[in-house]
Amino acid sequence: MTHTTFVAFASADQFVSNVIDEACKIASSPEAEFIPWNRNDVSGQPIDRSVYGWVETADALVADISEPNLTTSHTRSALRSGPGNLSA
Repeated sequence: MTHTTFVAFASADQFVSNVIDEACKIASSPEAEFIPWNRNDVSGQPIDRSVYGWVETADALVADISEPNLTTSHTRSALRSGPGNLSA
């Protein structure tokens, strides 16, 4: 069974976004998959609804919180309101 890690980060800087996306590809293996948020962002749903589902189905979460942004803010919110009322 593959261990999945959801990766949240600001994507305003295309270079940083590309580096994180490439790092996720390199770090992934048959046993562990690192899924950057922008790979999942195809639904057209508001980001807060999307992030909640992505966090809920992942085994782990990695978030770059060095710059405030909607993805990391909604990820934290999803953790707080999700099953078991997890706290970030």
